[in-house]
Amino acid sequence: MSAREEDVAGDGTDSGDPIPEPTYSDPNRSDPDPDPEAREAPVRPGETQDAPAMDMDQPSIQEKIDGIVAQTRVDVGGQSHERIVDVLRQRLLDAGISADERLIEDLGRQVTQD
Repeated sequence: MSAREEDVAGDGTDSGDPIPEPTYSDPNRSDPDPDPEAREAPVRPGETQDAPAMDMDQPSIQEKIDGIVAQTRVDVGGQSHERIVDVLRQRLLDAGISADERLIEDLGRQVTQD
């Protein structure tokens, strides 16, 4: 009997039955893994995961803009309109979204209104 089995038995007796390994379930997952063979191999030591493990839909330009506005609201929503517009301009540029000044100003007003 292993030390773990002795700890569980506590009284030093051996029932002869092996102790089952604990099982875990993911509360965010409603169905069991339908096809365990279809899973990707895990990342091994020394390797990197260069792409998402699951296929994901690409967000639309509007979804990206909405996300940038929401995050900007959280980050700098209480600051001046000029600061908000500067942050929006940089984040849109970083996301590869070209926007004219009128749109950026409108988005800046959305940040302060909500």
